[in-house]
Amino acid sequence: MIRETGRVWSGALITPRGGQMLVGITGRWKVPRVTLPASAGTTAEGKRVRSSSTWIGLDGARSYLNSSLPQIGTGQNVIVKNGKMEPEYFAWHEWWCAGHFSHPIRLDLPIKPDDWIRCTLTVDTLTRVIFHMKNETTGLEVASFPVDAPNKPPVAGSSAPPIQRLISGATAEWITERPSDPDTDKPYELANYGTVVFENCLANAASDPDSARENQTLDGATLRDMVQISQNRPELISRAELQGPQSVATFYRGS
Repeated sequence: MIRETGRVWSGALITPRGGQMLVGITGRWKVPRVTLPASAGTTAEGKRVRSSSTWIGLDGARSYLNSSLPQIGTGQNVIVKNGKMEPEYFAWHEWWCAGHFSHPIRLDLPIKPDDWIRCTLTVDTLTRVIFHMKNETTGLEVASFPVDAPNKPPVAGSSAPPIQRLISGATAEWITERPSDPDTDKPYELANYGTVVFENCLANAASDPDSARENQTLDGATLRDMVQISQNRPELISRAELQGPQSVATFYRGS
């Protein structure tokens, strides 16, 4: 098992074996109830004080030319409403791409703390994925829907056509994240999310999206802990631990 650290992600990721690519991922988790750490400050009305997101995705965990990351999950924020700090919970999806501004698109699926959420992401073609999300507690779901990879626009003044993003199938991940502020691109402070346990963690591996698929578990997974820099030293704020071949947990360790 490999363990690494990063400033925005905590959880587990796997890579394909035998020259295959990862063409699907699934997982379920209980929406965490977020609270405000005692050390948190205040901010303006409608602004986030602390933030967290919980998701599954493909690619994005390794740097490569024109890298991208289709992902789907839940968001858990603490924001200022009517002068008070209150939590908000929502479902979302996004296809993040290097060098391309994007933000999560909220889904029409009500969620609340302790709801069990199941998400699936399936590669249809090298430029298209199929998303699906179900609230297993309420029985409500977002019907499967396709999303095409964004194009990378050409360099300003260039006559070259846009670059089509492609799924590489290089990694699959189950992640707790502290999102970044779209205005500054700096990570928000992490909300106290307690513990998130990802269950039924499975990925599908194949030689290409049209070939027969086989399941791949968390065997050999890389675990990633989240740190923030405090007084020029890394401080652990989220820890990842395997719970079994199909389960990984992340634990809040902030102040």
